[in-house]
Amino acid sequence: MTTSKVFNPETLLHHTEQDEELAYQLASMGKDDMPDFLEKAEQQFEENLSSEAARSLHSLKGVAGALGAERLFENSLECEMLLKEGGDREETACCLKQIRREMESLFSDPQFLRFSNDGTL
Repeated sequence: MTTSKVFNPETLLHHTEQDEELAYQLASMGKDDMPDFLEKAEQQFEENLSSEAARSLHSLKGVAGALGAERLFENSLECEMLLKEGGDREETACCLKQIRREMESLFSDPQFLRFSNDGTL
């Protein structure tokens, strides 16, 4: 059984063909964009716009996957599926909270910070 990581730098470097400068740029952009996707999904969920919230989470999931944020990717996928399938609102709300916690974990991960801050801590 594999254990998902908060951040897997190998994935990010794979997506950038080992270009660290590009990896820094993507991580920085992801750090800026992912909170917006989550806030939008939370707002859409509160407004009972499930398909729109699922699309926002799909965008978040894509960024998380490209960056190597494995646990954030998995939680985003789970919540996206709950929204698409008309899952329980309470379960979906808990899932959204878990996504926020995973994002906070990612943004405090020293390895991720190295990339998202242009190589400096």
